Amino acid sequence: MVRIPGYFIEANIDFPEYSPHTIWWLAYVSELLDGRTIEQIEKNPPWPIPNNKLITRQILKELIDQGWLIPNWTMSEFKVIPKITEIYNKGGEFALAQEFLKYSTERGQWWVDALSGTPLSVQRAIQFDYDFNRPADPKNLIKLKPQLTVENLIENLNIDIKILINLFKPEKIDDFFKYSRAFLSSPFNLGGKKDIEFEMFGSFKGEHQRIIPQDLAILEPMLWEFAPEIFGKKPKRRKKLFFWTKSIVEKFALLLEKFPNYISLITSKHYFQYIVERLQELIGRKEEWINWYNSSIDLLPLADVSELFFDVLSEICEGSLKINKKTPKSSPKKIILYTSFLNVNHLYADFGLVNSLKNTPSEAEILLIYGHANDDPPEEQKEDISEYYSKIVQLAPNLKNRLKVISSVKRSHEKIILSSNGDWLISSWNPGSSNPDSQLFEAGIYGRSARFSLEVLKKVEENLEGQEIIEYLRSFKETLNSKIEIDSDLQKLAKFYYSRLNQSLLSFISLLQGSTEFMEIQQKYERSLCNVRICLLPFLKRSKVKLVNEHQSRDVLITQIKSSKDEIFIASDRVAKTALDRTLLNDIVGGGNENERFLRILWGREWETKRKLSPGIRNQLKDARNAIKMAQSILGNRLKTSLYPMENHAKFALFDGCRGLISSENLLSYGGEKGIYESRELGIFIESLPVVRHIQGWATFHRLNQLHPDRTVSEMGYRPYEWIVFGSDCYFSFEMIKDKLNFDFSNLSYIQGAIEDYLINPNPREFDDFDAKLIQERLACYLERNELVQDSFIEYLWKEGMRYYLLKPTLDKNWIPYIEPIMKEEIQEITILEIENLGKPIQTQLKKKMEKNDYLDIAQKEDPIIKEIMNNMVLIKAGSFMMGDNEIFYDKPVHKVEITQDFYMGKYIVTQRLWEKIMGKLPIIPPKQRSPNFPVFYISYYDVQEFIKKLNILSGSGYFDLPTDAQWEYACRAGSKGKYCFGDNHKLLDQYAWSQINSDRRIHDVGLLKSNDWGLYDMHGLMYELVKDDIRKFTKTSVKDPVGPLTTDMGLARGGSWGKYPFPKNIKNQFFRCGRRSPNAKIEKSHRLSFRLIRKTRKQV
Repeated sequence: MVRIPGYFIEANIDFPEYSPHTIWWLAYVSELLDGRTIEQIEKNPPWPIPNNKLITRQILKELIDQGWLIPNWTMSEFKVIPKITEIYNKGGEFALAQEFLKYSTERGQWWVDALSGTPLSVQRAIQFDYDFNRPADPKNLIKLKPQLTVENLIENLNIDIKILINLFKPEKIDDFFKYSRAFLSSPFNLGGKKDIEFEMFGSFKGEHQRIIPQDLAILEPMLWEFAPEIFGKKPKRRKKLFFWTKSIVEKFALLLEKFPNYISLITSKHYFQYIVERLQELIGRKEEWINWYNSSIDLLPLADVSELFFDVLSEICEGSLKINKKTPKSSPKKIILYTSFLNVNHLYADFGLVNSLKNTPSEAEILLIYGHANDDPPEEQKEDISEYYSKIVQLAPNLKNRLKVISSVKRSHEKIILSSNGDWLISSWNPGSSNPDSQLFEAGIYGRSARFSLEVLKKVEENLEGQEIIEYLRSFKETLNSKIEIDSDLQKLAKFYYSRLNQSLLSFISLLQGSTEFMEIQQKYERSLCNVRICLLPFLKRSKVKLVNEHQSRDVLITQIKSSKDEIFIASDRVAKTALDRTLLNDIVGGGNENERFLRILWGREWETKRKLSPGIRNQLKDARNAIKMAQSILGNRLKTSLYPMENHAKFALFDGCRGLISSENLLSYGGEKGIYESRELGIFIESLPVVRHIQGWATFHRLNQLHPDRTVSEMGYRPYEWIVFGSDCYFSFEMIKDKLNFDFSNLSYIQGAIEDYLINPNPREFDDFDAKLIQERLACYLERNELVQDSFIEYLWKEGMRYYLLKPTLDKNWIPYIEPIMKEEIQEITILEIENLGKPIQTQLKKKMEKNDYLDIAQKEDPIIKEIMNNMVLIKAGSFMMGDNEIFYDKPVHKVEITQDFYMGKYIVTQRLWEKIMGKLPIIPPKQRSPNFPVFYISYYDVQEFIKKLNILSGSGYFDLPTDAQWEYACRAGSKGKYCFGDNHKLLDQYAWSQINSDRRIHDVGLLKSNDWGLYDMHGLMYELVKDDIRKFTKTSVKDPVGPLTTDMGLARGGSWGKYPFPKNIKNQFFRCGRRSPNAKIEKSHRLSFRLIRKTRKQV
């Protein structure tokens, strides 16, 4: 027997009912309503312009078939039907878009395993539900353990929409028109824990013989990975992988960017309502936001050619490096440079490394660490160091007594720069060997943080020895310790930024919920959305980081590729023949259940057309090409790269534009060219949307001809990171000479002019033949994008740049890169919109609706369902009782509770018949457990709240609810002070409650056993019963109408269940007693969990 842990999950799927031609329909109908004739439209068609004039006639035919146009063939005229005309007159194109862009929504339910997230249909999972059939675990049971936490499971689910549709609505798959554009319109919600169990069959005679049920065949790959022992294989030794939990900032930002720039494009109301609810839930977790800000650091991307890295090094040496426009208070006293190679031929007096080091103050001490990452013997390394030092001192005599060049203890490939000011740089760039004129693409991350610099220094210290060096490092650490930021100052700033973000979000949500006239609020929508984005920016500009060594980088790739949902971008100097192994590539392809993911690879330091290559290098290139070809055979058009080296020295892996590893290690040549780990490596894993997207955009722009998405991909969620980043580069080019400019260079027209001037009028003296060809490719791409967008391309880039956090949000049409500082005063001065006149939130509207349907005042209009429910309720009079159970630690002390108001309570647990009447359908319940008078089950606390909401808006309804914990125990006891409603004689329990003793292991109708003295049935046992409030801490103090917390994830259930033994030896598990409380996750759905209703009386109302 094998038992697999799993969960039920739920989500909405929207099925668009509009055609791919709908955008044309909208444009043509608008033109006709504005008075243009068909002849005029054919001569000058509106955007989007069809590629073929024949399409115009096809569009007209489709509009006639839809019944929206009435043709007059004799006059060659077309009249728009009155309904469409009326909609247009009232709301213009906005209202017309809402009418044309219709969709239907289906709520889907599935089961997924807790190891890999592989889905099954709920019906199939229930067939193997072990809870119904197993009195005890069999001796030969193999129990698999979950590999993912509940939160990580939900976050990392990446299931192909076609698979989801096929599992819960297979008939929809036949309708290609609908499913091909269907999408999830809500996040996955956890519906409850549910393990499945199955019996293997047959004997093991080979790997390909199936020994699991055919209905579970989709789980076989997962079982081979996590439980090969069931197939007769030895279990794998699973090493600890690199784990990273997505932050609250990333989750919030990814949800917020789903809001379009125009409110009229919010067509799926269900989808955006779920996004709003998720944003509200995330912003409510205040402590996580504060902790994120306090524990994260400011950092910036560095991605370009070698010259830019030397510029940053110069600023670090001078003490002039700007981070958020702030420079250090003084010049650095100590600097460490860690380089894997030395190249004396790349030392020059007036530029490069020597020029940067000359800028250090006269008292600064410089330590250059040579990692000797080549195969030279020790004696030769000493000669290299001596020659290198002599050349530097010759070119810059003032460094003679301040520079020390040493070798590391172990071979190292690390590239690090540290200053005693807390400035740091980790990259692919070698400060000791790089040519200042090199055109190789490099990538790195830099920032200023004394705390983080101490972490990096600790790594450096591990590979050094010698008393003099140890003393130097000790002094370095003392200086850094003195510069650590005061935590209390960060705390105040974090609370301020959180408060403003919270206020701006509440304003934005109120605007969305309070108005249905989109035309009236477009400007307020733009402003309110801009406010949320700019209040989020202080959090986005900080990043969580983690140092990664040579043994962890592979784990980073494995875990992040498995959890990625969209795109992976890998840059590597070398590509070894085994680097792109099939396991890695198959993880990208997925097991057939995941959404499609794309891989971009930027590789190859060598440039074949520029110099003669050695036989060894040619063999490496041959191996690299074979690896690329093998990857192409598996990924097809999901892979973007080149078969030729791309003049790259950067080493990074970026995931979904959110997370990334920037490293010194060749990520596609594990262990170096020999395939073994001979050198130390160091990388930095970051979670920062703008920084990762900046590096991705600049790397794409570097080799746009090979890495740019094709036109088909661009129409499916294309994000123009490369053009936004290049526009920001033009901005900084202006900023360098801003004192000489007499115009606002952040204006969009100047940014557009700079982009087009670079593309159309390049300086031929600055480029070789290859660069000239690359610029032609960039120009062609730019023109294609312009044609595709049709509207102002620079405005499109500006809006997308703000949406994806690469530009600072503003409504003034100014291009301001996110790198520019965001000051507290800017956030303070933002005007948060007051949304008083746009209507109340949905909850308030619902409350008013309920108040209008007061059952006490309009009984004559009462819905028959309400009358039926009230006929099965009993009045519970106010009174007092002793609550709790002193024999059970969790439920003591016993204390006096006063119930001050009468209330009605249902005689019975809510039945399946009543649930179906209110909700329209039953939950997923196996056929054998379906019966009108059975209790309803497989419902969560949140499902019950939805049931009550729908019940309370029926005519003559209102004021139905779950009982509080105190109300439930008061009603259960019915005046009894004993363990049960009938006293302490447990032998009488089977007269009042269904349990494992008398239920014959099956569910029964409600109300078949004895009631308590107040006429309530099954209180002690049939189903665990949910109550309204969460766990309340008991004290000896008397209380009136106590109510526990209402906002935690853990609720309470009361009473016993038909499948449980009532008298276990461990008293804490005797749930059939009046005073025993059972903690219960609110998301849980179980075949033993249900509820009963209460209702306020006339006096209470």
